[in-house]
Amino acid sequence: MDFFLDQSIANPQVFPVLQMLITHESVSHQLVGILLKYLMTHLPEVGTFEKTRAALTLRLYKMSFLAINTYIQTNEVVLVPHLQKLIMKSFAHAAKAPDPTIYYQILRALFR
Repeated sequence: MDFFLDQSIANPQVFPVLQMLITHESVSHQLVGILLKYLMTHLPEVGTFEKTRAALTLRLYKMSFLAINTYIQTNEVVLVPHLQKLIMKSFAHAAKAPDPTIYYQILRALFR
């Protein structure tokens, strides 16, 4: 996923590939699981990312939440184990981050 993010920053045409894949019901479940696991491991660092990488990370969160809302039956079970950690750690990291707005934007996207 780090390679994908680096390539997406370098070339914006790469990002729609992930958007296309995550909207297919047959692979959405697996891709959302991989994406959420990656995003949760890098949650403490999000507040220190440069603006471009933080914006791309926020788009990944929004895209995964949209896929969960689209295919609720299959994707909701992927979110449930991360939900409490995502909410609690976002507030904790926002209190310590130099730019806490990204954490609040993630929570906003989650509760939409």
